[in-house]
Amino acid sequence: LISGYICNLANAVRKNGDLDRARELYKKSFEIQKKLLGDTHHSLAVTILCLGNLELACKNFQLSKECFEKAYYVYKNTVGLFCHETALAAENTAIACSKLQAFDEGLPWFHHGGELLEKLNLLHMTMPWMN
Repeated sequence: LISGYICNLANAVRKNGDLDRARELYKKSFEIQKKLLGDTHHSLAVTILCLGNLELACKNFQLSKECFEKAYYVYKNTVGLFCHETALAAENTAIACSKLQAFDEGLPWFHHGGELLEKLNLLHMTMPWMN
Protein backbone atom coordinates (compact mmCIF):
# COMPACT_ATOMS: atom_id res chain seq x y z
CA LEU A 1 0.00 0.00 0.00
CA ILE A 2 1.45 3.34 -1.06
CA SER A 3 0.29 5.00 2.16
CA GLY A 4 2.58 2.68 4.13
CA TYR A 5 5.54 3.78 2.03
CA ILE A 6 4.61 7.41 2.60
CA CYS A 7 4.42 6.81 6.36
CA ASN A 8 7.85 5.13 6.27
CA LEU A 9 9.21 8.05 4.26
CA ALA A 10 7.77 10.40 6.88
CA ASN A 11 9.61 8.43 9.57
CA ALA A 12 12.89 8.81 7.67
CA VAL A 13 12.31 12.50 7.00
CA ARG A 14 11.53 13.03 10.68
CA LYS A 15 14.76 11.31 11.71
CA ASN A 16 16.63 13.68 9.40
CA GLY A 17 15.09 16.63 11.20
CA ASP A 18 12.60 17.97 8.65
CA LEU A 19 9.63 17.90 11.01
CA ASP A 20 7.32 20.05 8.89
CA ARG A 21 7.79 17.80 5.86
CA ALA A 22 7.32 14.71 8.02
CA ARG A 23 4.05 16.15 9.34
CA GLU A 24 2.83 16.71 5.76
CA LEU A 25 3.74 13.15 4.81
CA TYR A 26 2.02 11.63 7.85
CA LYS A 27 -1.13 13.60 7.03
CA LYS A 28 -0.97 12.54 3.38
CA SER A 29 -0.54 8.90 4.42
CA PHE A 30 -3.48 9.22 6.80
CA GLU A 31 -5.75 10.70 4.13
CA ILE A 32 -4.90 7.96 1.64
CA GLN A 33 -5.45 5.24 4.26
CA LYS A 34 -8.74 6.76 5.37
CA LYS A 35 -9.98 6.99 1.78
CA LEU A 36 -8.97 3.43 0.88
CA LEU A 37 -9.50 1.62 4.19
CA GLY A 38 -12.17 3.60 6.01
CA ASP A 39 -12.09 5.23 9.43
CA THR A 40 -11.42 2.15 11.51
CA HIS A 41 -8.53 0.24 9.94
CA HIS A 42 -5.61 -0.46 12.27
CA SER A 43 -3.15 1.03 9.74
CA LEU A 44 -4.70 4.42 10.48
CA ALA A 45 -3.72 4.05 14.12
CA VAL A 46 -0.07 3.43 13.21
CA THR A 47 0.07 6.64 11.20
CA ILE A 48 -1.85 8.62 13.83
CA LEU A 49 0.51 7.34 16.52
CA CYS A 50 3.53 8.45 14.47
CA LEU A 51 1.98 11.89 14.00
CA GLY A 52 1.27 12.06 17.73
CA ASN A 53 4.91 11.28 18.50
CA LEU A 54 5.98 14.01 16.10
CA GLU A 55 3.63 16.52 17.74
CA LEU A 56 4.90 15.47 21.17
CA ALA A 57 8.49 16.08 20.06
CA CYS A 58 7.44 19.50 18.71
CA LYS A 59 5.80 20.31 22.07
CA ASN A 60 2.35 20.46 20.48
CA PHE A 61 0.98 18.57 23.45
CA GLN A 62 -2.73 19.07 22.79
CA LEU A 63 -2.38 17.80 19.23
CA SER A 64 -0.29 14.85 20.39
CA LYS A 65 -2.92 13.98 23.00
CA GLU A 66 -5.65 14.06 20.36
CA CYS A 67 -3.61 11.82 18.07
CA PHE A 68 -2.85 9.32 20.83
CA GLU A 69 -6.50 9.16 21.92
CA LYS A 70 -7.62 8.64 18.33
CA ALA A 71 -5.01 5.90 17.83
CA TYR A 72 -6.12 4.23 21.07
CA TYR A 73 -9.75 4.04 19.96
CA VAL A 74 -8.86 2.79 16.48
CA TYR A 75 -6.64 0.08 17.99
CA LYS A 76 -9.28 -0.79 20.59
CA ASN A 77 -11.94 -1.18 17.89
CA THR A 78 -9.76 -3.13 15.45
CA VAL A 79 -7.24 -5.26 17.34
CA GLY A 80 -8.90 -5.09 20.75
CA LEU A 81 -7.81 -4.13 24.23
CA PHE A 82 -5.31 -6.90 24.73
CA CYS A 83 -2.77 -5.77 22.20
CA HIS A 84 0.45 -3.95 23.03
CA GLU A 85 -0.30 -1.15 20.53
CA THR A 86 -3.55 -0.37 22.35
CA ALA A 87 -1.74 -0.28 25.69
CA LEU A 88 1.04 1.94 24.40
CA ALA A 89 -1.45 4.35 22.82
CA ALA A 90 -3.09 4.64 26.25
CA GLU A 91 0.27 5.30 27.91
CA ASN A 92 1.19 7.86 25.24
CA THR A 93 -2.09 9.63 25.95
CA ALA A 94 -1.08 9.76 29.62
CA ILE A 95 2.30 11.23 28.70
CA ALA A 96 0.66 13.96 26.61
CA CYS A 97 -1.74 14.70 29.47
CA SER A 98 1.20 15.04 31.86
CA LYS A 99 2.90 17.48 29.46
CA LEU A 100 -0.34 19.49 29.50
CA GLN A 101 -0.31 19.21 33.31
CA ALA A 102 -3.71 17.53 33.05
CA PHE A 103 -2.73 14.94 35.66
CA ASP A 104 -6.29 14.03 36.66
CA GLU A 105 -7.08 13.24 33.04
CA GLY A 106 -3.81 11.40 32.41
CA LEU A 107 -3.75 9.16 35.48
CA PRO A 108 -6.58 6.85 34.32
CA TRP A 109 -4.87 6.50 30.93
CA PHE A 110 -1.60 5.58 32.64
CA HIS A 111 -3.27 2.99 34.88
CA HIS A 112 -5.25 1.56 31.97
CA GLY A 113 -2.15 1.21 29.80
CA GLY A 114 -0.23 -0.40 32.65
CA GLU A 115 -3.06 -2.84 33.35
CA LEU A 116 -3.18 -3.88 29.71
CA LEU A 117 0.59 -4.34 29.55
CA GLU A 118 0.50 -6.36 32.76
CA LYS A 119 -2.22 -8.63 31.37
CA LEU A 120 -0.13 -9.06 28.24
CA ASN A 121 2.90 -9.81 30.42
CA LEU A 122 4.70 -6.89 28.74
CA LEU A 123 4.95 -4.49 31.68
CA HIS A 124 8.61 -5.44 32.13
CA MET A 125 9.36 -4.16 28.60
CA THR A 126 8.21 -0.60 29.27
CA MET A 127 9.03 -0.43 32.99
CA PRO A 128 11.98 -2.70 33.72
CA TRP A 129 12.19 -1.55 37.35
CA MET A 130 8.86 -3.33 37.97
CA ASN A 131 10.53 -6.75 37.69
